[in-house]
Amino acid sequence: MIEAAVVLSGIVQHWLDFVIILVLLCSNAVVGFWEEHQAGNAIAALKSKLAVKARVKRDGKWADPKASDLVLGDVIRLRLGDIVPRMRAC
Repeated sequence: MIEAAVVLSGIVQHWLDFVIILVLLCSNAVVGFWEEHQAGNAIAALKSKLAVKARVKRDGKWADPKASDLVLGDVIRLRLGDIVPRMRAC
């Protein structure tokens, strides 16, 4: 809709309105782009914090398998500050 306002302001030669609306439209596009960029960076940071390995007790022995290899019944060792590994869905 705001694009139509820019076009109509240009057609009727209201140049002040044309410039103001165009500046607002462009600034809105820049802010939207910046927010999407920041959101992408936040998602990348969260993905980098995912637990890749887990400390697991299987058959009475501790092992370090990949977090994606966890199965039901595994006993996981967690310490303060550890990232909780996530078992894949079956």
